[in-house]
Amino acid sequence: MLKNGRELPQCVVCFMLLSDQSMKPSLLKRHLSRCHPELVDKDATFFKRMEIGVKRVRLDKSSHVNQINQAILRASYMVALRIAQEKAPHTIAEFYSTRCI
Repeated sequence: MLKNGRELPQCVVCFMLLSDQSMKPSLLKRHLSRCHPELVDKDATFFKRMEIGVKRVRLDKSSHVNQINQAILRASYMVALRIAQEKAPHTIAEFYSTRCI
């Protein structure tokens, strides 16, 4: 995670922000064994793949994870655009809501 142009250490599994001191290998192993005991036997490539996933995830100001699904966002935009073009929101929105559910 970037904050003020500085990259902060973050767990790739639970997205917890870590302190600079916790980047020591012994402390990282302790975090892994205490918080994620089921992942202790995983190899480094597993965590590299998790790191790629973390780069797609964004934390908001309260440090909750918000993951934007691009397909849902695009569909929502297309429905809103269609409603705006038709200038009849109640009929178009009802049509789309009955088809999508």
